[in-house]
Amino acid sequence: MSVCQSNTLHNPCPESTTAVAFVEWSWNGHHPNYLINFVLAAARVGQRVLPVCPDPRDFSNKLTVALSVDDNPEIRDLIEEPIKTPCANRSKIRPARFRDLHNTWRRFFRLGRVLRKWEKEEKCSVRLVFFACIFDHDFYHFRRVDRFFGYKWSGLYMHARFFRMPESKIPDLDIVPNPKEFFASPLLESVGVLDEGAVEPLRHIVKDKPVVWMPDFTDERLCTKLGNGPSLAKKIKSFAQGRKIVSLVGYLLKSKGLEDFTAVIESGVMKDTFFFLGGEVRWLGIDDPSRSRIRKVWEEAENVYPHLQPISSDVEMNSVISVSDVIFAVYWNFPSSSNILTKAAVLRRPIIVADGYLMGERVRDYRLGEVVEQGNIKSILEALKKMLDSNYYNDLEKGARWEDFRSRQSVKQLPGCFKKLIFTKGKTGICSQNQKSK
Repeated sequence: MSVCQSNTLHNPCPESTTAVAFVEWSWNGHHPNYLINFVLAAARVGQRVLPVCPDPRDFSNKLTVALSVDDNPEIRDLIEEPIKTPCANRSKIRPARFRDLHNTWRRFFRLGRVLRKWEKEEKCSVRLVFFACIFDHDFYHFRRVDRFFGYKWSGLYMHARFFRMPESKIPDLDIVPNPKEFFASPLLESVGVLDEGAVEPLRHIVKDKPVVWMPDFTDERLCTKLGNGPSLAKKIKSFAQGRKIVSLVGYLLKSKGLEDFTAVIESGVMKDTFFFLGGEVRWLGIDDPSRSRIRKVWEEAENVYPHLQPISSDVEMNSVISVSDVIFAVYWNFPSSSNILTKAAVLRRPIIVADGYLMGERVRDYRLGEVVEQGNIKSILEALKKMLDSNYYNDLEKGARWEDFRSRQSVKQLPGCFKKLIFTKGKTGICSQNQKSK
């Protein structure tokens, strides 16, 4: 099999000996769950798949668990042993203005080199690379280095910010998204997106390439046996001592409503409510005086439990949500999708979100909870009091379209999505088991 040079387009093997590489750069939060389910969905439609991730051993363990409850365990034969995503220290070249470009070049050049090595060993061509999460900052300079990468590619464009907030900078990164540039790559084959409203605008950018809406799904397994051994959910219920629970969970950023959540606690008007804060805190964008004030509130308030470390898994996260009375998701200038809505719908938990963007639209359309103005603490307090009223849940349940939203965002939608994303221009990409070289 021929192996392409680093600065030329990869020359694929015959279709019968091809694979699609699924690449993930991160291994926290939703990333493992997304990669596992993307790989499974591609295998379900007959595609040979090569997973590439930061922790191949953990991927294999999670895949084993997923396959143990899968209705088609034979798809394991189409999934290659995962390989490790290449990584490198941050560039220190001078002048400093070239460092981001240098980092991008190293990231994609090294990825291409790893893939070519695998091809040579396995006698199988990678016909397409699917990036499980395309973030603007990772691909900002991609168009300038794509020839060194050398593979046709696709992926999930995670945050289509350009559509909801045109010309606005990405928080903490000081860059304006420019999908018109990196999606102009001649190696692009297709794009997935979570925001239905961004499909048509993206089609105008990528011209004749498929743009496919994808569900913002969650792991629907749930640890419901809270009495059997220690668990975070059990600890929260114990600390709450019968009080109603309002929870903010996930990767805790300014954009995730961290300051508004703290201001609600600081107001002192909801002392009979218990507040749970769960996840790793990232302080970027919050100045030192504000950090000190926020920490002081968390330390001194009797009715708050700050669990400031990553929640161990999606299953643990879902168990925390299941014991909460209200999910706090008043995100700040956040125009994108978040699967916290899916989690809340699956577990039938009321959610409070900010107005103006996609999450607000979905909460209104599916009647999932309340929509408030971000930063308006009075409005947030009034909504929370309403949601914690003894009659609220029964009234909400009569009109809430939880099952509709759950079905819309279900992982079961993925195989259909990947038929459109990875089988472009009539390609099948299916190889029989006896053609695999192991």
